[in-house]
Amino acid sequence: MISRLITFIAVFVTAAACQTGPASTNVANHFRWSETKAHELDYEHTIATAKELSPKERNDLLTLVLNRFRIPKKAHDGAISDDIPDDQLRNLAADTRIEFVDLNGNGNKEVIAQGNGLGPCGGTGNCIVMVLQSTPTGWKTLLDTHAQFGGGFEKIRVLDTSTNGYRDIVVAAHDSACERTALVLSYDNKQYRERQCYHLEGCTLGGTARLSKPEIGACAK
Repeated sequence: MISRLITFIAVFVTAAACQTGPASTNVANHFRWSETKAHELDYEHTIATAKELSPKERNDLLTLVLNRFRIPKKAHDGAISDDIPDDQLRNLAADTRIEFVDLNGNGNKEVIAQGNGLGPCGGTGNCIVMVLQSTPTGWKTLLDTHAQFGGGFEKIRVLDTSTNGYRDIVVAAHDSACERTALVLSYDNKQYRERQCYHLEGCTLGGTARLSKPEIGACAK
């Protein structure tokens, strides 16, 4: 069995809260948004269905996600599995969407994953995001958006830029029909952390959503 570095992105109920101050006085020069390049993961490609996973990898990944749902990391984590029967919780974990990407350029495909269904996802598609690394001693958590930011995200984009050998990632929450919160995440040699936080506003004067060409501003403190 080929050892694999697996990076997991899953998704949660609330929109992510920004934790940094303004990133720049001229934000447009530092961040570009694309509704077409950012995407939700494929609902047909999940932990349960992915052919790229060996039986052991599939079982270990499923066990990790189940444990994440069952064992709260912080007080607000209790909502993940409240009132969800164990068999349904297992199905939710198995239905976690995944996508294989080589984030650190070592030739091994990492996995970006996104939750699916009530519990890990809200009505707007904002779901838990995690980045996990498989090591000889078990899984190492590189990102857990619900634990770190108290929320989840609808869209994901892996950037061409890298920090400390790992590709930078943008995750974007659905705040409203014409608003998003977008976080740029970078690897700090231990885990992915928020580098910048942006507010995207795409409403016209008439109220029509135009997130393809949003106004971009740094998040408030």
